[in-house]
Amino acid sequence: MNYTIDRFEGEFALCEDESGALVSIPARELPPEAKEGDILSEENGRYTCNAEETRKRREMMKKRLEGLFG
Repeated sequence: MNYTIDRFEGEFALCEDESGALVSIPARELPPEAKEGDILSEENGRYTCNAEETRKRREMMKKRLEGLFG
C-alpha cells in the first residue's frame, strides 16, 4: 500500500491512501527523512520513503502547474 504525506499535525502524519482517503499515521513510525509530499510504501507494518514514486509525483505536479500558469 502506498500513501502520500499531506501534512504533519502534532505527532501524526496525515496521509492520503491509494483510494484518496485520509489516514493518520504516527510520525514516530515513519523514516526520519519523511516530509510533506513524499510517497510512503508500507509493507508488513513498516514504512519506507519511495524516492522514485515521489520524484514521479513531483514531476507530474510540476507539469500540471506549468499547464495552468504557463
